[in-house]
Amino acid sequence: MRALLVPKLARERYVRDLIAASGFAARLALALRRPHLKLGFRIRMFLYAACPGVYRPFFALRDFVRH
Repeated sequence: MRALLVPKLARERYVRDLIAASGFAARLALALRRPHLKLGFRIRMFLYAACPGVYRPFFALRDFVRH
């Protein structure tokens, strides 16, 4: 069971550290230092933490489709 939870814990800690980091450079450095996580996940979470405006059109589209 522990082997199944270790990758999830690593992702959770990465997201926690990414959001807690101050500044664009610190977040970018953190994203580059975690090679054990999938690249797509690192990029997605980095963009969400560093540039949340990137996702704004997708959230608007989601809201439009739901209503």
